[in-house]
Amino acid sequence: MALKIVSWNCHGLQTHKEDIKSIINKFQPICLGLQETYLKPNLSAKFKNYITQRNDFQQGSRASGGVACLTSCQIPSKPILLNTQLQAVAIQIQLNSRITVCYLYLPPRVHIEKRHLDELIRHLPSPFFLLGDFNGHNTLWGSTDTNPRGCQIETLVEDHGLCLLNDNSYTHFHQASQTFHTIDLAICSPSVVPYWKFSTCTNLFNSDHFPIVLTYVKNDFPFPKRPVKYIFGKADWSLFESLCQLTPNMVDKDSIDVAVNTITDCIISSADNSIPKTSGNIPKLCKPWWNTECDTCQKTLEKAWYNFRRYPITHNLIKFKKARAKFHQIRRRSMNTTWCSYVNSITRQVSSKVVWDK
Repeated sequence: MALKIVSWNCHGLQTHKEDIKSIINKFQPICLGLQETYLKPNLSAKFKNYITQRNDFQQGSRASGGVACLTSCQIPSKPILLNTQLQAVAIQIQLNSRITVCYLYLPPRVHIEKRHLDELIRHLPSPFFLLGDFNGHNTLWGSTDTNPRGCQIETLVEDHGLCLLNDNSYTHFHQASQTFHTIDLAICSPSVVPYWKFSTCTNLFNSDHFPIVLTYVKNDFPFPKRPVKYIFGKADWSLFESLCQLTPNMVDKDSIDVAVNTITDCIISSADNSIPKTSGNIPKLCKPWWNTECDTCQKTLEKAWYNFRRYPITHNLIKFKKARAKFHQIRRRSMNTTWCSYVNSITRQVSSKVVWDK
């Protein structure tokens, strides 16, 4: 599996937590950036096997905007502290070399000063990626027109000698007008352009933005794996006993080191042939509530969305909205039922190990 960096405007992290898990399971990204998280400081945003870095934004007492970066625990990384008024968060990851990934959200109808964008660029260690929802239209990246924000971003790219990875694919669906737009961008240093491929996912994941995906095209860095372990619960101990024939002559050596290595090699070789091992692959995030009904509704939703994208008429939009509403209803009901069943199964006789293993 190739390394991937993903960015997505989720329109609420808490309300789309299961959709974020679906994106993680689908792409296994080393970095996942989220815009418009709508998080208050007291709200948690944790995902298994990922480190979360946040920059929450509030207007008065109401959460508004905000960005977050989820970084895989399997990749060495360190956060970069940004001295900026912009809604941005940055991380530096270690692949074959260090690469900075910065996620940015620029709200619409808000004036963004050029100097703030310039300062952000100068603050990022090169090479870097700058990804996010810029809310700017420009024919340079496939829009039908160019607005002031789009001109501002174009100037930023030119002034700092940066590159735009977008391929004119749409990244946003505006439901009111039933139109598609490109406002989520991937900007980067010139040195990384040959090694990363831009694409967009065809699934909205219940937002109005498509995830944008950067895929590493070279094969010189292995995908992260966990340490391989023996599965002792599935061991064939009879076979192990027959293979592991330790004899006195194994320790009858002039060197104690040779004797230890001989016995160790015999035990390990016997274990390799009689005890299965884990794959080392990073497990997907668990969804114990997922069932056949959820799967059926999801396929119906995907089909309705495909039909609307191919034939964007009002009738198909209504069918898509109905399918999406039904999927939300079925998913919510399944989650509640599974949780109630789990809670009711916990009694005084159930050990803590059984509780956490469920």
